[in-house]
Amino acid sequence: KKEKKEKKEKKEKKDKKEGKEEEAEAAAADDVGETGDSSKKEKKKKSSKEKVEDAGAGESAEAAAAAAAEAELKKKEAEAEKTRLAEEEEKRKEEEKKKKDAEAKQKVLEKLQKVLEGSKATPDDVEEVMAALKAAVKEAQEVCLECQEIQEAEDRSKELKKIAKAQEKLRQAIDERDAKGLQKQIAKAEEAGVPAKGLEEARRVLKEEMPKLEAKEKLESLREGATSEQLKEAIAKAKEVGVKKDELAEFKELLTKLEQRDKIEAALKKAMEDRDVEALKSTIQQAEEAGVDSKQIKKATKVLKEEEPKQKAREQLKEACGESVSIEGLKAAIQVAKEAGLEAAEYAEAEDRLKKEEEKERLMAEIKQVFEDSKTVDMSSIDDLREKKEKLESALKSARAAGVSETHLFEGDQRRKKLHNTIEDLKGSIRVFCRIRPLSSKEKNQGDHQVTEARDNMTLAIDNKDGGKKDEYTFDSVFTPGTQEEVFEDCRNLVRSVLDGYNVTLFAYGQ
Repeated sequence: KKEKKEKKEKKEKKDKKEGKEEEAEAAAADDVGETGDSSKKEKKKKSSKEKVEDAGAGESAEAAAAAAAEAELKKKEAEAEKTRLAEEEEKRKEEEKKKKDAEAKQKVLEKLQKVLEGSKATPDDVEEVMAALKAAVKEAQEVCLECQEIQEAEDRSKELKKIAKAQEKLRQAIDERDAKGLQKQIAKAEEAGVPAKGLEEARRVLKEEMPKLEAKEKLESLREGATSEQLKEAIAKAKEVGVKKDELAEFKELLTKLEQRDKIEAALKKAMEDRDVEALKSTIQQAEEAGVDSKQIKKATKVLKEEEPKQKAREQLKEACGESVSIEGLKAAIQVAKEAGLEAAEYAEAEDRLKKEEEKERLMAEIKQVFEDSKTVDMSSIDDLREKKEKLESALKSARAAGVSETHLFEGDQRRKKLHNTIEDLKGSIRVFCRIRPLSSKEKNQGDHQVTEARDNMTLAIDNKDGGKKDEYTFDSVFTPGTQEEVFEDCRNLVRSVLDGYNVTLFAYGQ
């Protein structure tokens, strides 16, 4: 604008100068016309010429200045034109750049729109699409593209990232083959928008793993309060559907414990039924350790509390009725049995034994009395000796019938034998001893058996060949077979008689 203004001003100055020259010429022409005088005209012409010359001199300086100014103006105009052309070129380039930028932005936008459109239907390769979206967004941002699509692409990237994360977790759950985890991740994947194709494998694996999960859940539900049969059946089912051995190990161990518990519980019930104190003691402790129902243990403990005094009473009765029987022991045992609440049948044997022992005691007292009475008998009177002997024999027979041991009867029996021998001595008869030989090895190998039985130390019973009642024989003494000392004891008096000067004959014979 400044250059144009300067150019205009120069033009106006030039036009003004040219106008002044024309006015001067016109004035000179007017002067000549008015006077008509040639001299005047000459003068005027001369004057005009001088004026013109003066003016020409002035005009030359002015023209030089104007030319310089014009040259300067032209230079400036050229520069201005050059500047204008440069500006126009720059403007053209800028417009061209803007056009190219616009075209590039359009291409980037179209690419972004295409990628965005392709991502709307959830792709199989989410990672690839996410990378494409990320690249498209980055490219759009680099060209300073501002549009709704960038925001949509970023939002879609977030969605795809969520899908990718869901797919990753789903893949992990598939690899782990955890039915519960699969159920959870499938639900999350569906919520995140994972495509149906991406869920197919997970659903297939879930279908395979669900029976295992159900079997494991069944096993878990049987941890508490289950029977061994229920757990055994559940373990078999779990094996059938393919549950791993290491996952079944703890339940097999639990089954072993339950089976052991069942055995202990059965033993506890039997102990209660049998009312066996020792069995109750051991099984109650085992039942507590094995976790048997507390009601059963409580019931068993109650039975034990009832039966323990009874058991002690039974043991005391058994001891009282054993080998070392005593009247006082039997009485005490019977009393304890009654106090413990035993049934009469359980101590009936003890009462019978008590009666027998009391009877034995009475009979032994009777034998003792007869024994003492026999000491005062007239040893020269066969009748008195026979009377005492018969009384003693009767008392001994009753005592044996009552079960009095031979040890307790030995003294009375020896006295009876002495009385018998004395009678025989007075009568001068022969004495006969019988000694039973034991079976030889040969006889035993042939199947032979003993046919004799010593009723007492003077009576021998022999089997009847017809199988009827045994035949009994009485001797002065019976040995079965007895020791040499015992045989000598009965012969001692005869040996003494020999030493005293009597004639004695001994016959020893047999088979």
